[in-house]
Amino acid sequence: MSRTSTKALSAIVLVAAVTSLGGCKALIRKLAQKNDPTTTTTSTAGPKPTTTTKITQDDPETALIKKVDPLVVKCLNAFSSRVRDSERRYYSWVDYKTGVTGKERLVYGVYEVSGNTNDCAQAVAKSNALSPKNPALEQAALEYNSALAQIVPLLSEANKYYDRDKYKDDKLAKGKEMHPRLKEGFDRFIKADNALAEEVDKLQDVIDKAKLAKYEKNYGHQSYPYLIRSTLIYGKVVVREGDRAFDKIDVTKYEPKVVKLEEAADELEKLMTKKGDSASTWTSLYQYMQAHQTLVKAAKEQVRRSKDKRPFSNMERDHLARGGPVAQSVEGSSSKMVKAFNDMIDRYNSLQKEDKYHKLFTQPQTTPGATNNSTDDDEGN
Repeated sequence: MSRTSTKALSAIVLVAAVTSLGGCKALIRKLAQKNDPTTTTTSTAGPKPTTTTKITQDDPETALIKKVDPLVVKCLNAFSSRVRDSERRYYSWVDYKTGVTGKERLVYGVYEVSGNTNDCAQAVAKSNALSPKNPALEQAALEYNSALAQIVPLLSEANKYYDRDKYKDDKLAKGKEMHPRLKEGFDRFIKADNALAEEVDKLQDVIDKAKLAKYEKNYGHQSYPYLIRSTLIYGKVVVREGDRAFDKIDVTKYEPKVVKLEEAADELEKLMTKKGDSASTWTSLYQYMQAHQTLVKAAKEQVRRSKDKRPFSNMERDHLARGGPVAQSVEGSSSKMVKAFNDMIDRYNSLQKEDKYHKLFTQPQTTPGATNNSTDDDEGN
């Protein structure tokens, strides 16, 4: 069996390990946070360094967003998925322990990683210089950058060797030589990727909790600001629990979270109906809601498969080992569920670019009981 990496969201992302087929086959895209323009900093002093951070007067939401965003955009979103895809590609034809033997019938090589790794290095330097200081996050960012700088040149070297069929000239001699370096590089990067993602997720959860409380206070539970935020949060919770190997899913814990996800999706859909918003009147919001319902469907497929104790067939296992669109088509797989989540994030990112969306935070809400004294003009994420 090929070795594949998994990301089980601990806060949205994850702990990597050797997993059985059916574990996560795709990176969960991190959400770049957008600061509410009206959020102000009352002090430039940061709190005492800790490995966890709480929003306080001296550590405002905006400071967390500015510290996290460079790492999300320039590092995690820019490189993690492609490196993991390359690792999966490599171990689809090479045994993790024995390496290249020269007897392989199929040689798929590795994927090259595009992009300038200096962008990530600069993002790490920028983030680490900002307050509030967070030693765990900052050390994880440094290690991620170092691991990235190690693996990317190796993948470029290996890609040229395999893609240009040079392995046919030396009967895979260089392939054998490169395996220990690729193995070390992949292992180091996956570990670093998981560590950084976990620290980022801790901060993103703090931001999410603060924003959700603010939107409920300012706009009420039955409002777009609150329900859009809550659907995102429940989506994260589901991916954390369901993004793991098929035989590692605890359905007693997972199913209630999926139920909450479906309830949130239904609430948003009902509010849209009440307000008369549809595919024709607000396309991007409708597409976001539909993407959320697709995530619900994919998660419920996982629940049913787990409750029925129905393992993947040999063909499905082969599809999962390949990764990409083929793996994402397998019913009841974490690959399909993660793909649905990423599609939902794409729709959300499109939605928040619209002026109509921003106006939700400047216009009074009509929901009974809501006290709108906010002048936020962007939900962010």
